[in-house]
Amino acid sequence: MNKHCIARKISHPAMARQIHAMQFILFALMFLLANVAVGKSSVLDMEMCEAAMIGDQERVTSLLDKGVTANAKNQFGKTALMFATEEGNVDVAELLLARGANVNLRSVAGCTALTFAAERGDLLMVQQLIDAGALIGNKTRAGWDALSLASRYDHTDVVNLLLSRGANINVADRNGYTPLMIAVEKNNSATVRLLLEAGADSELRNHEGADALIIAAGKGHLHAAQLLLTYGADVNSVSDDGSTALAWAAEHDHPHTADLLLQHGADIDHQDINGQTALMGAAARGHSRIIELLLSQHANASLKNNKGQDALAIARAGKHHDCVKLLEQAH
Repeated sequence: MNKHCIARKISHPAMARQIHAMQFILFALMFLLANVAVGKSSVLDMEMCEAAMIGDQERVTSLLDKGVTANAKNQFGKTALMFATEEGNVDVAELLLARGANVNLRSVAGCTALTFAAERGDLLMVQQLIDAGALIGNKTRAGWDALSLASRYDHTDVVNLLLSRGANINVADRNGYTPLMIAVEKNNSATVRLLLEAGADSELRNHEGADALIIAAGKGHLHAAQLLLTYGADVNSVSDDGSTALAWAAEHDHPHTADLLLQHGADIDHQDINGQTALMGAAARGHSRIIELLLSQHANASLKNNKGQDALAIARAGKHHDCVKLLEQAH
């Protein structure tokens, strides 16, 4: 056999092993360098976010000049622009936008720079972001857009601006709450008035079938309820279980709100799908002030629910002695 052939047969496997080893080392080196670069980028991104948060415009400029992206973000997807808007750092936000920051990026929770600014109630920042192309209708993961958040925190000037820029006044979150319902629930009377004046629909229902008036009654928010009634809310609208605003006020022991509803024509003896009246609801919970009010307005104490119980029987079962006394006098 040719000696050269033997030598080649011996050397080829060795050479192959050397090549594989070199390839592995090269790959490992590339991987290491890539991770170092990513790590460095991540650190610089965090520096950018921190600088934006504290309003350090000089540091933000320096980082941008070094090539750090204007869309730098943390591990939760919160960008430098979001940090700037959340803290009201208008100059930094303006700088980031001028250097290419995407105004409509979302965090992991679905927040945008605009939702942060609206929640804070920063009129100037909201104006700046909208002018830069922020989409007013973008929602967080909870279903809140900028208008919902401004309504939640009673930022009437921001609400007014958003409406003037085309925000959907009847937008609903994932629970079916509109900005009006949110403002009513939080007892933000100024925002409630503004939304009603702008044409918010008070008859819309959330996922429980409750409208704004029912929500106001359940919370005992007297002024909000008065505003809703003034703007034409139906005093006898019902939720999914057939309950009216009066029943909600009675069950949650809000006599002043209940009295207001009665003055506006609430059906005092309305029965829900279980046959329960406002009087029965008050009796079940021991709300003697409500019972006294309802009886003074001639509520029918003899009505029975689907179980054949009247208000007196319900009060006795609950051992609400003050209520029992009042109801016994009505029989």
